[in-house]
Amino acid sequence: MRVGVCTLWVVGGECFHQSRFQVVALVLPQSRERLVLQRRSGFVMPLAMTLSAVLLLGSASIHTLSLQGHWRHQASLQRLQALDQLQSAAQAFVAGARAAEACLLLQSSDQWHQPSSDCLHADPDRLRQGRVNDQIWQLVAWRADHDSGQLDLRLVDGRAARFQLQLDPAGPAVVAVSQPQLLGRVQARGAA
Repeated sequence: MRVGVCTLWVVGGECFHQSRFQVVALVLPQSRERLVLQRRSGFVMPLAMTLSAVLLLGSASIHTLSLQGHWRHQASLQRLQALDQLQSAAQAFVAGARAAEACLLLQSSDQWHQPSSDCLHADPDRLRQGRVNDQIWQLVAWRADHDSGQLDLRLVDGRAARFQLQLDPAGPAVVAVSQPQLLGRVQARGAA
């Protein structure tokens, strides 16, 4: 490093001025130091972007969980309504299986087209379908077995259930109806 010196010469009435300056070397940081400087110089924006992405994903996850809970609640409510409607349909079947139609309880529903001699006045159509409130129900199958029977009913929208019916051993009458066992959705006979 040289320090500037100013010298003044007088030659023939003229003045010459000589200047010397200090030489300063421009020091550029090495590549590693540059990377450190670059990393330090712009860390706030990427940090803010990352933080906002994490918050957005967390918010979306909470929203999804909330929706799933709502859907589960709705599905549970619809299931309970279907059970109630099917239980009402079973009670309507039991109410229809009195008087002349009570004798049909001793035969399976696939034999109702050829009634026995003691069941000539029964109308099987009264037990094949009916209406409870605004819901139409249809008989899928009735399987008789001495003092009990298995009843499969469906609603018009396809929801179906199976019931176990306890019959009176003294005569053809229903004594008890079990809780429904959902069967899912069943197509009507003849439907594609």
